[in-house]
Amino acid sequence: HTAYRRQRQMCIRDRANTADGSIILGIEDDGVDLHVKGFPFESPNRNEIVNLLNGFTKFSISRTSYDQKKLIVIEIDKAINGLKYHGDYLKFQNDYDNSVMAIEQVNVFISYNQKISELGDILQDKLEEEYSFKVKVNRDTELNYKDNIKEFMKSIKRNDVIISLVSGSYLKSEACMYEMYELTKDDNYKSKLIFIILNKSDKSLFKKNIPSLDDLVADVYSANRFDYMQFWKNVSEEYKERWENLKDNSDTAGGLQREITTVGRIISSTDKFIEMLNQSLGTNFSQMKKDNFKELKSLIDAQYDKKNLG
Repeated sequence: HTAYRRQRQMCIRDRANTADGSIILGIEDDGVDLHVKGFPFESPNRNEIVNLLNGFTKFSISRTSYDQKKLIVIEIDKAINGLKYHGDYLKFQNDYDNSVMAIEQVNVFISYNQKISELGDILQDKLEEEYSFKVKVNRDTELNYKDNIKEFMKSIKRNDVIISLVSGSYLKSEACMYEMYELTKDDNYKSKLIFIILNKSDKSLFKKNIPSLDDLVADVYSANRFDYMQFWKNVSEEYKERWENLKDNSDTAGGLQREITTVGRIISSTDKFIEMLNQSLGTNFSQMKKDNFKELKSLIDAQYDKKNLG
């Protein structure tokens, strides 16, 4: 009885992960015909199911009868972002096998500067609509008060797919360029990186905080790309000058020395990153959106198959 109920509860979970509809308990499927056998047990415990499904409540349980045999009908609403059962997202093996397997989500990191965060929102909404629980989107909106920002940045290389929204403000952001520094420490980073180089045509996508062209456009295809390296050299010199003025203050000097080290790392990786962008055929956000993000989806699909199909 317990095993039977457990299988029905997982059926609820899988059904709600993929669609809405009904589950009828008390009907036997012999592979050819359906036979009304009736449901001889008590109604499933709704609270028990809710607890097993991490608080999912969008289902109802009712009794009915057919040909004087009792049936249980469970009506289920679809859960847009999927349901966890005992901490895992599960699915049936296939249409002909009701045994279940845990899904390994594809971790997708969106790297961007706050000035163009609306594009990050558009991208996250698209991925969650397309993939639901199969994809876990990671971005700086997950940070809570007092979280360690540097540790969060280091986590970027643990993702399966990294989407870099390259804007002018991105290439001048210490946080964004430190993320790229951490990513380039992974020897295989190019195989998981999708970069979208923003240009002025993307300005029409903004509805709230419209960025300036300097903040939006990443000018990496002309000699102006060297201006970004000059920018970081100037930042480094400013930190060093402040250190000279404050080096007798041990606490302040220590903080400045850490910043000088961070900027030095950024300079070494940003030069390589910008040259890679310059030598690659990129695309802007508007064009990628028009193409339904096909290159990105192809990479995510490959990563999902690798993790779940072997």
